Amino acid sequence: MNSATVRRARQAARRRTLELLALRRAEAAGRKPLERRPGHQVRPGRAEAGPEG
Repeated sequence: MNSATVRRARQAARRRTLELLALRRAEAAGRKPLERRPGHQVRPGRAEAGPEG
């Protein structure tokens, strides 16, 4: 794996972690997070990353 692949994987993992924390925080606050709505893109920016993303 080259450095670009490693960097992309780390960024994806960090984004997932931040989303999980935000989701938990929103649930703890008693609000419905935006990610739960159908049709909402959870991770913006993956569409232009290609079908493998």
